[in-house]
Amino acid sequence: MVSKQILKLVKEYCKEFIDKDKPELILLTGSANFISNPEDIDLCVVGKYAKKDIKIYSDFKAITKYSKEFQSNKFEIEYLDWSLIKRDLKRFSFHNWHLRNATIIYDKNNKFKELKMKLCFSKSERKAKMFALFEQAYDYLNDAKSSKRIHHATTKKMLQYKSLSSMIDLVYLINNKFIPSDKWKIYFLKDVDYKPVHLTEKRLSNLKLTDMERLLDSIERVLIKKRLLSKSDFKIIKG
Repeated sequence: MVSKQILKLVKEYCKEFIDKDKPELILLTGSANFISNPEDIDLCVVGKYAKKDIKIYSDFKAITKYSKEFQSNKFEIEYLDWSLIKRDLKRFSFHNWHLRNATIIYDKNNKFKELKMKLCFSKSERKAKMFALFEQAYDYLNDAKSSKRIHHATTKKMLQYKSLSSMIDLVYLINNKFIPSDKWKIYFLKDVDYKPVHLTEKRLSNLKLTDMERLLDSIERVLIKKRLLSKSDFKIIKG
């Protein structure tokens, strides 16, 4: 939950710079929602802006007309439009988690709030994603096991971490949660009900292939028990 101090600061910043442009939506995103002393404060804004006021980067658009510093705090203002928001609320990606965990500063006519409620994943969509994630975890783990004979140790580690990332994503979906961005995946495991015993910071730092095999087996058993995937699904995955 965002601190009162940060919320007050953000509202003062918006009053000083953004409100005069009459935006349709202002969201407080990023780490300011979870920690009290973030390196910077990220805002996402929907509104009408001239092209000269928007700078396009590889993965986002920034609004450049507003100050990047306010009361000794750094601000980053991202430009969004409703089509991007609708797209991201229907994707199994950290963008979805990013939006759903944002603090609403201003939401004209509650449009964003209504979209969040409306755009949810169907049971079949969730099953398809869990199938794909388990298949990835299984394939990467098998590749890691074979890599110790034909590749460098770093290749083995890379494949292990790819497999582990897919397993962690599965744990979030099993708990009916949205998948966080990579830097928050381990941190928010504290909030899930089902969590395999190996998914702790101490154990994750030194996981062996045998540990990962047990971890994947335990996830498979839970997926079957909860009827999220079937035994026939796993026969397909394992060939």
